[in-house]
Amino acid sequence: MSSAAPSPFHHYDLLGGDEVRHWREVVHHLRQVWIARDPELPFFTLGAAAYLDVSRGPGIYEQFWRLYNPLLLEAFAPLLQQVQACLAQHLGTPVAWHPQAAVPGFHIFQAHPAFCGTGGKVHLDLQYQNLSWEGMGEPDGNSVLSFTLPLALPTAGGGLKWWGDPSAQRWMTLSAVEKERATAPGTESYLPYKTGRLVLHSGHVLHQIAPGREFDPRDERITLQGHGLQVGGRFLCYW
Repeated sequence: MSSAAPSPFHHYDLLGGDEVRHWREVVHHLRQVWIARDPELPFFTLGAAAYLDVSRGPGIYEQFWRLYNPLLLEAFAPLLQQVQACLAQHLGTPVAWHPQAAVPGFHIFQAHPAFCGTGGKVHLDLQYQNLSWEGMGEPDGNSVLSFTLPLALPTAGGGLKWWGDPSAQRWMTLSAVEKERATAPGTESYLPYKTGRLVLHSGHVLHQIAPGREFDPRDERITLQGHGLQVGGRFLCYW
């Protein structure tokens, strides 16, 4: 794997082991309201996600965030407040939740051999382009921040693949063949995750969920996910 590119990531050890286990148990306690995201594989979210729901049809994303936001804000209030405070300290500015979008929610992958074969889709975090910013000001796409807080990881580890080249601007001009060539095996860097450690990066870092390294039927991967950017003199977060 490539290791030449400087790391664009920031890390904060946010939760201890007991806290990680507690929040993981809360996620499982809400198992009945997980949203199945694949017809065959055990991939779920707890909460609405713009990258999945906006394309499902008019109003679907709004229906989901209006349903799930109150649940998440109540069940995970202390956790979300910790994340909010950490982001505010990192940015040096107050942080709030986007009033017309989903609050940060959870990716949930339960054990399946398919998750060891390929990772997630290689992408940039451009969800802000599909959100409503009416009455809030002009969103600053150059200020996008994405964050991940792992609560459970496979025994063999989990993490993120990322590419320092091409740039986000160049990536969006490449053909499908050129994109495949730019992300061929061996061109990526790897960031290992640690439970309880919050990871921050620009949403314009090209990245993907790294595939599992080996299959264990007891494994799962649970991460709190969110994004944010500067708009109207404040920093608003969403998922």
